[in-house]
Amino acid sequence: MVEFKAFPSIEQYRHVVKIVRERAQFDGKPLPTLMFYGSVKLHGTNAAVGFDENGEMFFQSRNQLISPEQDNAGFARWASANQNVFPKLKSAVIYGEWCGQGVMGGTGISQLPKMFIPFAILSGDRWWSPEELKTFFFHSGLRCIYDFPSWTMLIDFSRPEEFQNYLVDLTVKVEQQCPVALALGVEGIGEGIVWWAASCEGFNTDGLIFKVKGKKHSETKVKTLAAVDIEKIGNIWELVATIATPHRMEKKLEGISVDIKNTGTFLKAVTEDVMKEESDTIDASGLPKTDVMRGVSMAAKQFFMERVNSI
Repeated sequence: MVEFKAFPSIEQYRHVVKIVRERAQFDGKPLPTLMFYGSVKLHGTNAAVGFDENGEMFFQSRNQLISPEQDNAGFARWASANQNVFPKLKSAVIYGEWCGQGVMGGTGISQLPKMFIPFAILSGDRWWSPEELKTFFFHSGLRCIYDFPSWTMLIDFSRPEEFQNYLVDLTVKVEQQCPVALALGVEGIGEGIVWWAASCEGFNTDGLIFKVKGKKHSETKVKTLAAVDIEKIGNIWELVATIATPHRMEKKLEGISVDIKNTGTFLKAVTEDVMKEESDTIDASGLPKTDVMRGVSMAAKQFFMERVNSI
């Protein structure tokens, strides 16, 4: 039976710091030092190829099952026609980024033909390690994200602020020149880096995954790319401008047709994303959440209507 399996949410650094602190406190353990794997965050759309218990293939976007007839940027159509490049599995999902010309623009990778670059495999309830991914795809027609420049780092969560500069420095270098695009023969900017916690005996690292994006691709206007503490903002419209950025709304526009009848769908997508990602920022500001979210809705509506009127 085909079952949609969504890729987990990728958090901000500050969110992971908070989760680690809460888990350590709940378990009565000292704050850990954890190993993280970093890989280039590609500017495209989340896509996946799944295999049911019989090894039959199916396709996903970030939010739903798709097919060549009901597709997402042509991924299912391509994957269906190129099934031979996927090593066969059972009861597993191969997640990756569908990127290149015509998917998302504005980065080095968007200058290249469309391609699928896997970055994770979920088999049952187990996530494969980067080493397993590289070995698995070695003889296939695909290159996984760890075939390109990647990083490892130890983060001591008793002093997470000391690792901000390193995270920011790496992100700025990726934004200046995407390592994946460069390896494929193209110069152009990158989006950022995704960091995924390695398993650690004695500490639960499930779901400890965060992203650090360059300023051109951040959903939030921030002074510090890898913030540990929340930036204090005391004005509603300043806060709205900070969290309801054009990039955030561009991302939420994926899969939504620019038609006035879809205005409500778009506003719902934006406000839900802001509530999920920025609730702690809104709470820390001390500003009324209903007023802030009303401002977010107004900004999202203005953005969407400008798109509608430009057609």
